[in-house]
Amino acid sequence: MDGIAKLGRINIALYPTLAAQVAPRHLFSTEPVHTRDLPVVVGYPRECKSYFCSRRYRGLMKESALSAFVMDRLLRLEDVLVQTRDTLPAFIATDPEKVKFIVFSPRSSPTSPLLRRAATEYHKDVTFARIHYKQSDASHWTRKFGVHTPPAVMVLKEGGRKVVEHEVSGKDRLKALLIEHRLHILPQIRISNLKATGCKPGGLVQVCAVVVGVAGAAFDDVKSVLRKAKLALDPSVAVPKSLSTLASALESKEISFVWIDAKDQKGYCQALLSTDEAAHKSCGQASMEPRVVAMRFRDGPDKIEHGMFSGAMHEDAILSWLTGVFTDGQDSSSVLIPADRGAANFPELKVEVHGVVEKLQRIKAEVASTAYDWGEELVYMCIESGPLVPAFILLLILFIPTFFQGASKPKPSVKRESGSKMDGDGVIDFDEKTLACLKDSRREMAVMMFVQGSKTDQEVFKLLRSSFWREQSLKFGVVDLTKLPAWSEFADNIEGGGVSTIVIWHPSRAKYQRIGNGDTPHPALCSQVGKILDGVSPWEEGAWP
Repeated sequence: MDGIAKLGRINIALYPTLAAQVAPRHLFSTEPVHTRDLPVVVGYPRECKSYFCSRRYRGLMKESALSAFVMDRLLRLEDVLVQTRDTLPAFIATDPEKVKFIVFSPRSSPTSPLLRRAATEYHKDVTFARIHYKQSDASHWTRKFGVHTPPAVMVLKEGGRKVVEHEVSGKDRLKALLIEHRLHILPQIRISNLKATGCKPGGLVQVCAVVVGVAGAAFDDVKSVLRKAKLALDPSVAVPKSLSTLASALESKEISFVWIDAKDQKGYCQALLSTDEAAHKSCGQASMEPRVVAMRFRDGPDKIEHGMFSGAMHEDAILSWLTGVFTDGQDSSSVLIPADRGAANFPELKVEVHGVVEKLQRIKAEVASTAYDWGEELVYMCIESGPLVPAFILLLILFIPTFFQGASKPKPSVKRESGSKMDGDGVIDFDEKTLACLKDSRREMAVMMFVQGSKTDQEVFKLLRSSFWREQSLKFGVVDLTKLPAWSEFADNIEGGGVSTIVIWHPSRAKYQRIGNGDTPHPALCSQVGKILDGVSPWEEGAWP
């Protein structure tokens, strides 16, 4: 947790008053915790400014559990979900405007604090995923993505550009890759990444080339041209002598290439295009013609110079013009207009305003988290202080369920229809609608037991489900063969099949494996499921009925 949370220690014998403030016996107590309860861990959220908003940790003294407490309850960091070879393509296809940062690890483990912090802070620019690299999938990762051995990192950027780094084992190496590949080749400039792009006066960047426009085919074309112009300066390719100055500037981070949405940042657009009345008026309109603008920062944080490119939209012409801008050329095309901070032609980014849906989601998360924290404290206060029995029972009914489900986190889930039923042990009845939904989702392995109404003993299957209920990649349920003729025929045709048979379906729904039946010992079933999760157990070819 180095760099993420600050740690301290209080000796209750030396500082009893401070201990009573930091770790009171219960929510409304003025006495410190009992000495028999020591050691006690207490945390404070980042925005907390009083002792009253403390959060007491009440779990086992394990490093992983304490780290989860800090990240989930105090910092509320986003988690990074695990993807598989089957779910990764769908992940890559989502959010095309963001960089994809995929971490391959040799074993299944909780998300590192560094990765969760990055996923939270860079959520507007990057989406993260974790892959448990299994030897059974090694050929797939090598052939498809060029990933040979873990630990490794794969970064996917716009235009199909891919970066693969192996032997990423240390925190410093991972942090360096995050900083280097946080942005696209041609990133969108916004307040959250203004420092990373360097497009502001008073920094290292001297010239910033900007594409200004609104979403559309013409805007995409101009962005593509400026992206090609930037790639032409890449030191890994042969750079013409005429572009050596710009290539050196790019390598030393003295020139930057970005784009901006004129619809969201209309004021910024109007400031940059102030010298052209028609372009100035068209800012943010659907008919706006995309423009390439250069900003030059050489006279401190309160002064800039900017001007529009008026030549042909081709990378060579743009680079030639930018060379004149960077070297302070005296030809008319490279002459820029000065602007002072506060003037109408001084561009400043508008603060990003969250939409109604995002605001409601944040409020919902805050309310749920606060309710969970208060509920936990009140329940423990009732237990430790001995209140009236009715009050204790009421609070117990209200808040005990939250102790098992934890703080709410977004998880990929199968969309369940209202027709499916669940018994008291959490085993779903896979009816016809639910089975159809499972077939289409193809995101989880379906673990099912074939039953004949209520006559079949499901005790072993329920024990199996309780052993793997935290495993997100498994979905448990029973199939009543008396109601589903197609499944009854399938159960009779597989080897050792019939009533009480337990099978697991691959996410592709084209492969399955019979792991036992209602008479198979629970440890043997757990062993079979473990082998499947580790990718070391073979599958049988078969069509989903």
